[in-house]
Amino acid sequence: MSASTDPAAIADLEARIATELDVGNILAAQFAIGFGGEIVASGSFGEALDDTRFCIFSATKALVSSTLIPFIASGALDPAATVASYIPEFGTNGKDVVTVEQLTTMRGGFPMAPMGPKYWGTSAGRRSGFARWRLDYEPGTRCIYHPMAAHWVQAELIETLSGKPYVDHIHETITAPLGLAPALGPTVGELPIHDVRIHGERPDDAAMLATFGDARYVPLPAIGVDALLALNAPDVRLSGVPGGGGFLRATDLATIYQGLLNNPAGVFPEAALDDARSNIRNQLLDELSGVSASRTLMYCTAGDDGHADLRSFPSTAPRAFGHMGAGGQIAWGDPDTGLSFVFLNDTLHQDPRVEYLRARDLNALAMACLTTVN
Repeated sequence: MSASTDPAAIADLEARIATELDVGNILAAQFAIGFGGEIVASGSFGEALDDTRFCIFSATKALVSSTLIPFIASGALDPAATVASYIPEFGTNGKDVVTVEQLTTMRGGFPMAPMGPKYWGTSAGRRSGFARWRLDYEPGTRCIYHPMAAHWVQAELIETLSGKPYVDHIHETITAPLGLAPALGPTVGELPIHDVRIHGERPDDAAMLATFGDARYVPLPAIGVDALLALNAPDVRLSGVPGGGGFLRATDLATIYQGLLNNPAGVFPEAALDDARSNIRNQLLDELSGVSASRTLMYCTAGDDGHADLRSFPSTAPRAFGHMGAGGQIAWGDPDTGLSFVFLNDTLHQDPRVEYLRARDLNALAMACLTTVN
């Protein structure tokens, strides 16, 4: 059995994206589909050129977390060990019990802990920030999405274990083996980046219920728009914010997911990579999305509970893994089909229905682009 792409299905996908521009929901966008280690379809829309980079927001988290996989495989990092056993400064104010697994699966207990530019630029600064952080709940007992805090700690773990600046290690592990430019850090300023904009308004509860069907599934904002818009500032872009400051083209990110599916450079030990893609370690209710977190040690997964669309995954690919980003950025790979799909755009739409309905449609259309031939 072989597989190929369906030109008519790709045209349908492109038409759905064009509709978003026609109605003003977005001004610029890109998509890319990967298969067999290659990009098999891609496109740029509106103000975007093929070399335009977008802020991928929380889709950055998957790149950062992926670099921990080799450390876990070698035994240098133990998911059951406490974070403080690697970063002693973290073990204050009751945080000495937080494990690496709780950190990476959004159960750390410090979802909104602050880390400002005054501290985030150096290891010493980050560690002094960790020392001031306090717990909001007992680690492991609840799942509340950590928009930024958990990945500052992961960045410090990367520096501690690698002996290198985390942006350099992420490039050496994730992007460089695939022939891609860095996604984080000072060099992104040398490439064309499209600014992020705010658009629309949040509708009333009745309108939300008509789309989501249950108040539990109406998504709550994870982070304020001012913090997201800060990633338009050149100095913030260059700083390499690990929880949401990655800048890539759609083709780059789809290539990265092909790398996570096929491991062409042999960067990842296969057993550890498979565990990262498939072993669900957090099934607690995600208190912002209203559905099970369905998280592995590194990624969110589509799951088979009927809520894949609420996690920005296709409903027909339960083992798809990845991480979405604010504004409706979509990024996933599917081990069962070998497909990867990425959609990036420039707009933080304040009506959650726009992102939800668009993601649902685009994911289904992307899955239809791959056909099998006996």
